[in-house]
Amino acid sequence: MSPVPCRADLRTSRAGVAGRGTWKKVGFNVIIYLAGLQYIPKSCQEAIEIEGATPWQRFRYLTLPSLLPQTILVVTLSTINGFQLFIEPYVMTGGGPLRRTFSVVLYMYTNAFSYQKMGYAATIGVALATIIGTVVAVQRKVVGNVEAS
Repeated sequence: MSPVPCRADLRTSRAGVAGRGTWKKVGFNVIIYLAGLQYIPKSCQEAIEIEGATPWQRFRYLTLPSLLPQTILVVTLSTINGFQLFIEPYVMTGGGPLRRTFSVVLYMYTNAFSYQKMGYAATIGVALATIIGTVVAVQRKVVGNVEAS
């Protein structure tokens, strides 16, 4: 059985893994946004409509600001999921071609179970958790400044 060209190609393998990882979470993110849309008060929607706002203005001045908490959640969870990418590169490419689709978690897994370097893999896991925590804390700090304005 020959390899699938888009998975074996150096130019398209990363895009394929990233696309699959993104597509896997789209449904969850849509549900989060749909739940947020249901909590926009009808009175606000009616008021902005009576004021004569165009559909774009309604979206820009009511819907988008109302969905800020959901957007923060989706961005935070997507960042964490991006750092924890494992299944897609493992199943689709095995980390290849030329280790172009190797993720941190796949690297940790390979060291732990292929090379039996459990201590090294545990160190990678702790470092990854620290990096994720730091990135999320910075995101929350930046978003906190956006929410305040």
